[in-house]
Amino acid sequence: MKWFQNIKMAHKLQGLLLFFAFILALVGNTGFQTNLHITASMKAMYEERLLPMQVLFTSKHYNKEIEASTIKVLTENNKETSFSSQITKIQELLDEKEKMLEEYQKFSLDKEEKIWLTEIQKEMNLFNDALQKVSSELSGTGLSQRQIYELRNALIHTRNAENIYISMVEYSQNLAESHYQDGKKLSDLSLTITALIVIVSLISAFLLGLVLNRIVTRPLQKVLEAVEKVERGQLADVKPLPVRSADEIGKLSKGFNEMTIALQNNLRKLNEYSQAMLHQAYHDALTELPNRRRFQERLEELLEECKRNNERMAVLFIDLDQFKEINDSLGHSAGDKLLKAVSKRLASKLQSIDLFARIGGDEFTVIIAGTESESDAGIIALLIQEELNKPFQVHEHIFNISSSIGISMYPNDGEDIESLLRAADTAMYQAKRSGRNRFQFYSATMHEETRERRYIEKELQQAIEQEGLSLAYQPKSDMECRRIVGIEALVRWNHPELGWISPAKFIPIAEESGLIYPLGQWMLRSACAQNKAWQDAGFEPIRMAVNLSPYEFRQENIVEKVQQILQDTELDPQWLEIEITESSLLDHTENTMKTLEQLKSFGIHIAMDDFGTGYSSLAYLNHFPIDTLKIDKTFIDQIASNVKDAKLVDAIIGIANTMDLIVVAEGVETYEQLKLLEFFGCHQIQGYLFSRPVPADAFEELLNKYKTVLP
Repeated sequence: MKWFQNIKMAHKLQGLLLFFAFILALVGNTGFQTNLHITASMKAMYEERLLPMQVLFTSKHYNKEIEASTIKVLTENNKETSFSSQITKIQELLDEKEKMLEEYQKFSLDKEEKIWLTEIQKEMNLFNDALQKVSSELSGTGLSQRQIYELRNALIHTRNAENIYISMVEYSQNLAESHYQDGKKLSDLSLTITALIVIVSLISAFLLGLVLNRIVTRPLQKVLEAVEKVERGQLADVKPLPVRSADEIGKLSKGFNEMTIALQNNLRKLNEYSQAMLHQAYHDALTELPNRRRFQERLEELLEECKRNNERMAVLFIDLDQFKEINDSLGHSAGDKLLKAVSKRLASKLQSIDLFARIGGDEFTVIIAGTESESDAGIIALLIQEELNKPFQVHEHIFNISSSIGISMYPNDGEDIESLLRAADTAMYQAKRSGRNRFQFYSATMHEETRERRYIEKELQQAIEQEGLSLAYQPKSDMECRRIVGIEALVRWNHPELGWISPAKFIPIAEESGLIYPLGQWMLRSACAQNKAWQDAGFEPIRMAVNLSPYEFRQENIVEKVQQILQDTELDPQWLEIEITESSLLDHTENTMKTLEQLKSFGIHIAMDDFGTGYSSLAYLNHFPIDTLKIDKTFIDQIASNVKDAKLVDAIIGIANTMDLIVVAEGVETYEQLKLLEFFGCHQIQGYLFSRPVPADAFEELLNKYKTVLP
């Protein structure tokens, strides 16, 4: 059957139809042939038996008529009757009988029938002879005794003929009956053959139906069932269809199997993609921690549980203290690696809490449900800080970071997500302002401080964008000639509603919010442009100092930004001095050195600002290409009254002179301070004693006053 299975389905159906057509044709032909045989038999019986019998009956009838007429002649002998007419009638009947016998003789007669026919003809001839003799002797007076005798003898011949007729009719009837029985047998045989063919056809149809069911219906049913499963989305329950042939059904099954495999693969990939998308929707792409969305949903779930169970809950808001500096100095790649390391370390230590999530940047959150008291949250906060205070090694870098943590408690600090998160965020910023590397519980008094901070942040951003800031310029005076030898540009903000806002207030906000970057760029560009404008106005070139915050200094492209501003303003780099703080030099020695050397290569001067307030490492002075050292005002304030401060300042100046550095004393306000600094060998001073920071037009008056205009 393999060859049959491999035949195309169309050819199979055509073959089956032809087979059934053959069966029908066979049945029809058998019936037709049988009908022909029956018809032929009936025709033969009609032609060979019935027609001869009809002729025989007619001849017998004439024989009867002849006999009756002869008897009539005999019975009416004494009457005046025309014997001639009666004899003539008998003669006519004899003629008709002769014709019938001649007609009968034309049929196919067997030997017996021929003998009987001869005898009838013999009897008819004898009768005719007697009749002729009587007829020839007729007279008008009636029949004579001899004529009567002759006619009575002639009647014997008619009766003999009648008997022969009877025998012939019985014989013909027997032959007709035999023909009928033969025809009936043939008909029965035909019916039997037809019934057998029908039975065979039915059996064949049943068997062919089974074959069709096996090769067509059953495979199609399996395909249909599989398709219905696919339609219902039950792809996992779909089993491969058997492929037993190379016909259309086999190809359909094979194609369906391939489609099912493809669909299952696609569905598996779709499920994997959906799981991945769901994972991405609820997890941070960098650290794989739950993200803000998952944090909010989980917090909402836990809030409902705490409300039902009358339990307390803590929310911790964690911010990495030094992350922005690291990210700006070493780039986002290093920052990302540090975030991964932080996440991995904390996640391993916080497995017992309800949720540890990263909600953005360097900000993380922790949810602790079912807390007994604030101390439970404080213990977790201490654990987090202990882990973060341990060094992190990322490839060739070792990072020492800390964290500021704000804590809010449910239900005291809020009963919804927004309130709790805002309270924790507020407490976190309070921890930062309190010195960082600590945790802080939220209190109601923090709300106003946070609101003010956010308001200043928003207004500062608007001021930067809309040129709402200004620069003030404070001169640096040479200790020997008392002339202006340098300028420092300082930012000032006169708010339309709040008035003058101190830089000490808005600069930290700018650093925390990231506004320090556009603010620093604006300051540098404005200062360089103003210095160039003074030079173009005819004033003697003078070096302009601009403070660069640690955040700005650690940007990857800070050198390119400074170079671009110098090109845009057309200021010669030698008239620009970049002031950096000691904190800008902490860690990242290689990158820091590279940045300073690039700036120096342009001709820009480098000054270390607020020296003495940080780590005050002398290694900085020896290692980095610094031109100027600025002593912080906190040391200058007490040098006239505090011997230790005076000795310290004297030592710093001495070391700087030994290293050929220019020394600038900041915050000089009295003549006593001036005299001591002059005695210690300080090169330049900057402070209210000489001049407060003033606007550009007032500074031009100072330049004229101290005769710095070219002759």
